[in-house]
Amino acid sequence: MLRQQSVLRSHLLQKRCMKKLLLAVLLVAFISCIACHKEHQSGVSLRIQNTTSKSFTDVSSNGVSFGSVDALATTPYKPFQKILEVPFATVVVDADTLGIGNIFIDLPSYFTRGKYTLQIVADTSTYNGYSCTFIGDPE
Repeated sequence: MLRQQSVLRSHLLQKRCMKKLLLAVLLVAFISCIACHKEHQSGVSLRIQNTTSKSFTDVSSNGVSFGSVDALATTPYKPFQKILEVPFATVVVDADTLGIGNIFIDLPSYFTRGKYTLQIVADTSTYNGYSCTFIGDPE
């Protein structure tokens, strides 16, 4: 009888260990799948960085509004399938709507992968006092 109980306990312990091991393996597999998915995301991400001392009521780029952007603030990234390689934005400051950056004339080319920051800077050499440029961000 004692021998039977000992064998039964041993069998139950083995079962518990196998359950714990299976759970650990499934957890590692799940985390690996999530990590792989993040590495292979397609598209491009864009955010706006306002390096000026003025707050903007609205900032739009590539047809999407990023909302208001305070002075010296950076917005969260927004996903896109592609963005124009030419830095351009429309900003609303005070009661004025201004186009800043470059204007493409020929067939445009696009960024289709990566993370970018459209940095808005004060620029006294431009008519409206602002300019912008793209900065490639590490992924």
